[in-house]
This record gives sequence, C-alpha cells and structure tokens, in this order.
Amino acid sequence: MHMHIVAQLLLVIPSVASFARIPVESSFSSRRSRAKLCMAEVVTTGTTVTNIDESSSGTKLDPVIAQQFKIVTCSSPACCNKRKVLGVSEDETYSALYNRINGGNAPNVQIGEVTCLGACKMAPCVAVQHEDFEGTVGLIGMSANEMWQRVFHSVHTEEDYDRVWSSLENRIQTMGKEEGSNDNHGAI
Repeated sequence: MHMHIVAQLLLVIPSVASFARIPVESSFSSRRSRAKLCMAEVVTTGTTVTNIDESSSGTKLDPVIAQQFKIVTCSSPACCNKRKVLGVSEDETYSALYNRINGGNAPNVQIGEVTCLGACKMAPCVAVQHEDFEGTVGLIGMSANEMWQRVFHSVHTEEDYDRVWSSLENRIQTMGKEEGSNDNHGAI
C-alpha cells in the first residue's frame, strides 16, 4: 500500500523526517529573494517525490533561469569503479547529460565534474547546483533518500539520465512560471 501525502517543498530540503503540508525551511543562505523559489505542490508515492503538474518537454525554457543551474557528475574513485562494474564507460554519465542539455530545451544549463558528492555507497552519483545556494539542491523527482542527501543515486541507465534531466527541466519550467506570475501582480 502506497501512502499519498500532499506536501509543499522548496527547491532545497535539508532534513525532514516526514512530509506535511508546511513550508520547508532551507538551511542555506540565499543571495537572492526567496520569492523566486515559490512552493510547488507535490505528491509522494512510495519513496519517489513526483510533481502533480508534469512539465511538457516541448516547451522552451527560460535561458536566464536555466543558466543558474549546473549538473555535476561525480568523478570519485567509488563512482568510477562502480561505473566499470556496471559496464558503463568513465565518461558516459557526463556525455549522456551533456547530450540532454544540448538536445533539450535548456542549453544554458552548465555541466561539470566534482571530485566527490559524498554518497559513495550509492555510486555513481549526479547532483544539481543552483547559483543561489551552497552545495547541491533537492529536486522533485528524487527519491526520499536522494532528497535527503540532495544527490541522485546510482545514475547509470538511460532512464536514470532522463530522470535527472526531467527533474531539472521541470524545476526550470516551474521557476519560469513563478517568475512570470510574480511579474504580473503589479500590472494594471
């Protein structure tokens, strides 16, 4: 039996033991107004957090918002060794996500590598950074454990790459809608 709980989540979730219909506070200091990071309605099903209003993949995403994000792949020995065990080439994760960025609707998203994302037992790992926050951010589409660590775990299949990309794409689209609706509030 799956439990469905409605929750309100910000872009970042620090440490939440259970989800409830409350705003989640970020432990990071934001350099910009928190108004840009409005809440999103989500439903948890099992252990994966999914968005109620799925993004449409054909929509052009705001390049200004997209450039605020960076996908980082882990190049630690644990992640590299796990890729070898899984039969995945050392640069496949980076290449697969790079191709999704360039072939997708948000070519301004940055991509890079880091020496370790701190989730070696769940290798190979991928994370997303946002310029307004220190470290990595949690995104709708992560499992509860991934959300806790703010790192996508065991990313090595096409479905995994698609999940990382669609989670980021959805967040960019949501932020674009929120920014657009905030711009119209003072209009006459």
